[in-house]
Amino acid sequence: MSPRKVLIVDDSKVVHAILGMLFKRYNGCHVIDAFNGDEALKILEKEEDFDLIVLDLNMPVLDGLTFLKIAGERGLTKKIPIVVCSEADEETVQKSLQSGARALLRKPFKNTQFFEVVEKVLSGEF
Repeated sequence: MSPRKVLIVDDSKVVHAILGMLFKRYNGCHVIDAFNGDEALKILEKEEDFDLIVLDLNMPVLDGLTFLKIAGERGLTKKIPIVVCSEADEETVQKSLQSGARALLRKPFKNTQFFEVVEKVLSGEF
């Protein structure tokens, strides 16, 4: 299964460029960018048809853990798998997994790791 539409939530333009390139190579996915959790919430309130969210935890304005909490309470992500892509500490990562994220991709990552995690999440293994 390949994602058709992906929301990338990260405050780094470099990460957006790298992930955007990888997703375009990964079956030509359509990528939407959000640079903090607040932007992501606004996007999800307008568009519901995402196949995947890639989420950083350390962001200004609204961090990833708070995004997970609010999006979960509003039911915005109940059908969308979330991959945390972060260099956050272990405790924060565990909190994100307990808050609805399905998998972790630690920064920096290799392209092979990226594709492996995405495939497992989309196939329901995670």
